[in-house]
Amino acid sequence: MFRLIRPALALLILGPLALIPFARADDDHRIARELLKAGEIVSLERLLEEVKSSYPGHILKIKLDDDDDAETGWVYETKILRDDGVVVKIEYDAKSLKVLEVEEGKKKHRKKKDRGSR
Repeated sequence: MFRLIRPALALLILGPLALIPFARADDDHRIARELLKAGEIVSLERLLEEVKSSYPGHILKIKLDDDDDAETGWVYETKILRDDGVVVKIEYDAKSLKVLEVEEGKKKHRKKKDRGSR
């Protein structure tokens, strides 16, 4: 019986910790909405227009992050996969969309599966 109590007790104590990332994600969305409403950042739609017109390719990631070095304190971090296979990271000031940093990575290659001989 004691064998059953330990796991149940651990689950009872540690279970609520699993919800912390979800609570933080909700908080992040709330903060982003408040910043947009206050005019502290531009909309995601406006950012997407800028990214697509300046850096053609596939958008892999967009992240809103606080950054003390940015003029407004907020940056959009983007990651683009260009048609030539190179991944480009672009950091924008979240209010002015001024490009703060561009970093080109190495060319990415997708490995083909070896299907073997049949």
